[in-house]
Amino acid sequence: MSQCIRTKLQEPKIVSGLVEETSEVFYMLLAVSEDGKTKTASILTFKNDSFYFERQEEFVNNVICHSDCKDGCNPEVVMQNAIKSLVCSPCLECQKYDTLLR
Repeated sequence: MSQCIRTKLQEPKIVSGLVEETSEVFYMLLAVSEDGKTKTASILTFKNDSFYFERQEEFVNNVICHSDCKDGCNPEVVMQNAIKSLVCSPCLECQKYDTLLR
């Protein structure tokens, strides 16, 4: 049985950082709910002065992190099998939902 999260997201923003345990820069489109409990993110590629959704085969990976945690349960970019992947940072009550977009 799937769970539905109903929330209103604030204006999305592009954030950058370093892929965990590497010196590689990543870009991520991030949107956070008004109450801060739900965060959704997709990895972006910066090419020719523009941002594009990073595709893995024909799909765009998207993650939703949902929790009442004050700290943690935030989208993060990590390397898994030499591919950038999205995870949720540690939090005891964090729920992670992976979605694929075409």
